[in-house]
Amino acid sequence: MSKPKPQPLRESGAPRASFAVLLAAAFALWQVLPGNTVCQAAVQAAVLAATALVVLALTCPDVLCNGGWRASLPLVAAIVGIGCVGGALSVAGGAGPDASAANAASPGVLLAALVLFAATGVFEEALFRVLLMNALLADADPAAHAAAPAAPPPSAVPPPLAVVPPPSSAASAVPPPPPARERGAAPRSAPVPPALFAAIVSSAAFGLLHASFDGTLAGAGACAVVEALLKPAQAALFGFVMAAWYVRSRRLWPLAAAHAAFDLGYLGPVCAGGVLPATYVTGTPAGAAMLAVTSALLLPLAVRAWRTLRSPAGFQSRNKA
Repeated sequence: MSKPKPQPLRESGAPRASFAVLLAAAFALWQVLPGNTVCQAAVQAAVLAATALVVLALTCPDVLCNGGWRASLPLVAAIVGIGCVGGALSVAGGAGPDASAANAASPGVLLAALVLFAATGVFEEALFRVLLMNALLADADPAAHAAAPAAPPPSAVPPPLAVVPPPSSAASAVPPPPPARERGAAPRSAPVPPALFAAIVSSAAFGLLHASFDGTLAGAGACAVVEALLKPAQAALFGFVMAAWYVRSRRLWPLAAAHAAFDLGYLGPVCAGGVLPATYVTGTPAGAAMLAVTSALLLPLAVRAWRTLRSPAGFQSRNKA
């Protein structure tokens, strides 16, 4: 008995309903479960990740299959390296809350930080990359954006059906009218590829999640304002790179692992102190420099992702074990 072929992700489950369900569950859990410390945030993130995995298993289980690691290694290395650069700048500049020696040396706090980063990577990639991207691509037809097939050899081209008039015909002396575009009509602009549109929307939503425009900016200095503007932009660049990666891999685990490793390098030095920052805005030059440098490092990856999603082949799934 032959093994059935897996169905495309856009045809499995109800993408929009799945995204709405997980988003509503996340808002409810954020209100119920506290997340003021590293340990509390780790419990909160673990519950969110477990909920996300249940939703994925019920609606699009293909994304939970293993695969895509070999082709993802260069991008994983780049993402992890950028996160480590941000963490190094954080340590060098003293950004974030001061950590007591007891908390910094606590194995429980370090373990909770690892759980926090791993669970956050699973939840955020499941919500913003898998479910939101699937919802936005639910009506897209990959075949309509695939590369055009190669032309058949001359021997395989069937003869034309229309009868060609003889050269002596008077009609042959009259050239056909030029197409409307050649007569001066403006050419139509190419439509935005659905994968590119989905990546833009997904990254914008991910950037808004990391915005810190609240009361803490009242009377804040220039560094705080720069941080408040740069953090959503940095998160959007990161989300755009990850969205393009998901379009090509259609797998959750490589994205979640890279996301967790980025957070470990970027926020690990701060969270190891046992206190989770309540805002992304530190108001320090080191915090602004950390966001500016990591955003600049993410920009080339985002440009490459843009070019990939603009091409017809960028819409296709390219799974490599």
